[in-house]
Amino acid sequence: MKVLALSGSNAGNSFNEKLLRVIMKNLDNKYDFDFATVKGLPMFKEGVEAPQNVLDLGKKIEDADMVLIGSPEQQHSVTSALKSALEWLSSSVHPFHDKPVVIVSTSPMPQGAARSQTRLKSILLLQALVHTYLTVTNS
Repeated sequence: MKVLALSGSNAGNSFNEKLLRVIMKNLDNKYDFDFATVKGLPMFKEGVEAPQNVLDLGKKIEDADMVLIGSPEQQHSVTSALKSALEWLSSSVHPFHDKPVVIVSTSPMPQGAARSQTRLKSILLLQALVHTYLTVTNS
């Protein structure tokens, strides 16, 4: 199974990117992993064609059998970088259609990133993008 591990953080020292890398390292004998990040993608702008790096991310998602999203929490929600990436993707190439998604998060804060996961699920489901199968959080 081909799995795309997608970091939803644009932080330089992301706990969630580290979590994805640990998962990839520990399960590399069972799954074919590829890694992508929203870091460096431009903010969504309606009425503008998606830039090439967004289209490249869309292709990686399309090519994967499943997407594993590492979703940090900022201000009780998903990062603006991840939300913007999802807006680009849902307005141009729609790579998440019927794509299984697993959401994982980690945080040094006591509440973990549960609110981010809840918000991300609602964003994905409201846009009818995916079937979310599992969410895991750790604080």
